[in-house]
Amino acid sequence: MGFLFKAFDAIQFLVIIYIIVYRILLPIEQDLDFVGKQQREIKQIGPLLDKNGQLVESGWSRHPLKQFNPEQTSFFNRFLRLKQWEYFHISRGDIYFGISFADVSYAQNIQFVYFDQVRELLIKKELAPVKFVHQAIVMKNTPFVQDQYQYEFKDSHNQVKFLEYQDQDYEYREIFVNTHTFIADIQIKNSKKHDSMVIVVPINEDGSKFYYNVKSYGWDVTGYISINSVRQELYNTTAGYDWGRGVFDYNTFWLWMSGHGVQDDHKIAINLGGGFAHKSSPATEEAFFYDEKLFKLKNLDYIYDDASSDKPILVISHNRKKDHFNDKSNLKQGDFYCEFVPTIQSVHQKDFIFIALNMKQQLGYFSGVYFDGSSIIKYTNILGMIEFNKSKW
Repeated sequence: MGFLFKAFDAIQFLVIIYIIVYRILLPIEQDLDFVGKQQREIKQIGPLLDKNGQLVESGWSRHPLKQFNPEQTSFFNRFLRLKQWEYFHISRGDIYFGISFADVSYAQNIQFVYFDQVRELLIKKELAPVKFVHQAIVMKNTPFVQDQYQYEFKDSHNQVKFLEYQDQDYEYREIFVNTHTFIADIQIKNSKKHDSMVIVVPINEDGSKFYYNVKSYGWDVTGYISINSVRQELYNTTAGYDWGRGVFDYNTFWLWMSGHGVQDDHKIAINLGGGFAHKSSPATEEAFFYDEKLFKLKNLDYIYDDASSDKPILVISHNRKKDHFNDKSNLKQGDFYCEFVPTIQSVHQKDFIFIALNMKQQLGYFSGVYFDGSSIIKYTNILGMIEFNKSKW
C-alpha cells in the first residue's frame, strides 16, 4: 500500500508542475502581423506530409490539392494533438446559423449557434457523442464529397442528421436539427468549380505541426428554420464551409473573421484572420470573394481590442486610410478596407485540469471596399462573425 501512496503523491506532484508550467508560465502568443508576408501559391497535386509526418510544402491555393493521411502523423500527435472539424454556416442577412462536427483526438463534439438580428435572439447548443452509445463522427481525409455519407446523433431531447452526396457537377449536403423547440431543415448545394481559400501552413519550424484548411463561400441554400413553431424560410441565403485538419500546439490562438451574403444580386464573402501559423509561414488565409471568384488579399493591418466586445474591428491595407477609398485614383489593385461592427457575443469556456477552452464569437455586420484594379466593389451590412480562440487543449 505504501507504494500506491507514493505513486499517488508522484502523480499529484506532476499535475502541479504541469499546471505551473503549461497553465501559468507559458503564455498564448498572439500574432497578427502579416505585413510583408509572401503569398506562395501551391500548384502541384500531391501528399500533404512526407514519411516523417512533416509538410511537403506550404502555401495557399484556390482548390484543395494535397492529400491528407492522418496515419503519417506521429502516434502522440494522432491521439492527442490532431484536431479535425467541419463547420457549415448559413446567412440570410438577418439570420445566422452555424453547426460544427469536431474531433479533437480525445473527444468528439457537435455545436450549433443561431442568431436572429430582428428578434435579438441567440440560441446555442453543444452535444457530445459518447463512444459505443452514439454513432461516431467520421472525419474524412478530404473536403470533397466522395461516397454518400450519412450521420445521425439522437438522445432523448435532441436529433442531428447529416447527409452528403454528389453528382457530376455539384455536391449536396442536408442538415437536420431538432431540439423540439428549435428545428432546422437545410439543403446546401455547391458547384465543384467554385474557388476556395485553401491554406497549408506550418505551426512549428519543422512542419510536424501544421494546419490544412479549406474555406468556401457562396453555396446555395434552401430550407427553413423553426423556433417554437414560428417558421423562417431561407430565401436569398448563402452557405459557407470550413474544413480543418491540423496538429496544433497545446497553447493556441487564432482570430477568424467570416461574413457572406447577397448584395445587388452578387454573392459576397469576406475571410480574414490568422494567428495560428509559424512565423516562417509563406501564406495567409485572407481573401475576398465576389460571386464564384476569389481575390487573394495581403499586407493587411488589424486594429482591434479583444478585451472589448462592443468596439468595431478594422482591417485595412497597409499604409492606407479609410478616406483613400473614396477615390480609386488613390488605390492600387488589391486594396481592401473592412469594418466589423459586433451586435451580440457568445462565449464558450471550459476549464479542466489539462484543458482550458476560451472561445469568443461575436456576431455582427461587415462593411467595406475592395478595389479589383478597375472598379471599387462596395459592400454594406454583410452578416457574419468573428472568433477569438485562446485555448490550451
